Amino acid sequence: MKSKCDSESNCQQNRLNLISLEIKQNFLFPYIYETDAEIDFTNTYVVFPPNLYLQLIKQFLCQGLFCPQRNDIDGLTCYDNDYNNIDKFYEKFPKISFLFNESSDFIWYPQDYLVTHDNKTYCFPVKRGIGQTILGQPFMRNKEFIFGKEKLIVNYQNCSLETSLDAPTISISKSNVIVHLYIHHLLHFIQDQLKENKLIIDQSTYSMIILLFSIASSQLIFDLKKTQSQAEYYIELEIGTPQIQYQLIVDTGAPLTSLMCNNISMTLKKCDEVKDLQCQNLLTTYDGESTRTIYAQDIIKIGENNIKFDFQCILDSGSQILGMGNQNKFIDVLYNEFQFKSEHKIFSILLTNENGKLTIGQDYPNYDEITIPFDKQSEYYQVDLATVTDDENNVVFQPNQSENYEIIVDTGSTLINMDSETLQSFQKSFAKCQQDIRGCPQELNYYGFQCYYYDRIRYGYISNFYETFPEFSFNFQNGYQYKLNAKDYLLNLQQDQYCLPFNDYTRNYEPKFKKTILLGQPFMKNKEFYFDLTDSKIFIKNPEAKQNTLQIRNLSDIVQNYYIYVEIGLLIGICLFYRKYSVQIRGMLRPARTNQGLNPYA
Repeated sequence: MKSKCDSESNCQQNRLNLISLEIKQNFLFPYIYETDAEIDFTNTYVVFPPNLYLQLIKQFLCQGLFCPQRNDIDGLTCYDNDYNNIDKFYEKFPKISFLFNESSDFIWYPQDYLVTHDNKTYCFPVKRGIGQTILGQPFMRNKEFIFGKEKLIVNYQNCSLETSLDAPTISISKSNVIVHLYIHHLLHFIQDQLKENKLIIDQSTYSMIILLFSIASSQLIFDLKKTQSQAEYYIELEIGTPQIQYQLIVDTGAPLTSLMCNNISMTLKKCDEVKDLQCQNLLTTYDGESTRTIYAQDIIKIGENNIKFDFQCILDSGSQILGMGNQNKFIDVLYNEFQFKSEHKIFSILLTNENGKLTIGQDYPNYDEITIPFDKQSEYYQVDLATVTDDENNVVFQPNQSENYEIIVDTGSTLINMDSETLQSFQKSFAKCQQDIRGCPQELNYYGFQCYYYDRIRYGYISNFYETFPEFSFNFQNGYQYKLNAKDYLLNLQQDQYCLPFNDYTRNYEPKFKKTILLGQPFMKNKEFYFDLTDSKIFIKNPEAKQNTLQIRNLSDIVQNYYIYVEIGLLIGICLFYRKYSVQIRGMLRPARTNQGLNPYA
């Protein structure tokens, strides 16, 4: 329903697998088994595809001499109520059962689905759609819907524990991506009522509602895993029809996504190499390696969403990469599909020694803090680095002319790559240990890496070992300083062996290119990097620093549990608010028993 959204606040992606309908002991099936049904609070109708709609209307129509008078309005099937007792009128209409996956049954009663605008004519608020199934407001009336991460719980009365025990459960399919869905529409409804002075509350309750608005946000969180070599971080995506699980390296240094095509996919589309002269492309990496590709399109499945996505189909051989560079299409597609609530188009990446997280749709933790601007015109996250100094105030790097360098933040680089001259300058800073009373760690060579032995007896705590190495300060043109400590940049490639991540990188295949410094994974380790594609800037969140007066003590616990706490807090807060003001809210939603809900003709 995203294409018919009036604004971002009116969009919600909650989809279930609908198997069949039952009406008058007849089972009605869609053409496609387990078709998607989307719950949409913003829609005033229930919409079915043509085949299901025609079957349902045929069974719904009242037959016989004692049927109410037909009085269709605006394409809806309607009847006049000539009974003094509304319950007798309802008896003329059948109940409708929805069968969802995992045998979850939902019963739709006439007093719930019939709507009226004059207490005389009641209409069946079901419309014929093109192909989608949308369960709008009439489907949700007189029930409480609780949206969890994996389940949708439906309560038939209110927020009390007693009714929750008997509530039917409709399961939402699991996915390798955690989709956090919050109750936006109820909050917006309450806010509208406050603006219109239809709901009077005290200041403390109003503050609670504002707080709920400030933290309510839908976002996608993908787990990033490390490759078998423990070098790159990859994401798992289901692509094609039938679906095949792909492992794609998450690379902010790549503007395009490239993968081996699934040629048995029924939804795969390729450009025609004969007719389209621009069909074939040549992807070239930083070091000059090239891969032939052609333009292609297929379906990516995220949760219950099937999303069309353009990419480069690899013809020869090459790494499968999810291009997350500046102006990448992956973020654009997800923002269009999921209608995130963040003020800017943002994704963040957190890399740890064990794994990582890719989060799409969240806002900055603090908009007031300084950020790092990057070149809006570049395909990469190219930043302006003024100098690099060590903790002895030695200048390690200072470009003579900034235009001679390309300095790029790159998750696809496993090292911090630089030209040989800059590397030699960095290496001088490691003489710091000579001034330490404990002396320098034993130096080793491990597969070409310059490494050091962590002698546990000599140094004791690992922090003492780290202190023998320099801390570097990356100073950007706008005044931002980024501290890089040994505990983050040292690579633990083997037990008690810690290696330097700095690598001599020379683009020797074409000398006219600028010198390049790739700020790779060791530069980003253990910090969350927010890439703002709207304002072309990078915000870096230090998990050990205070963020909005909350002291984060355990990074892994916060990453895994923070959003669960927010969901629980939202549900508890809304439930308590509803219980306190249930009379006012029910009065606004259902002014009288004879007027069954909102006017679909308004």
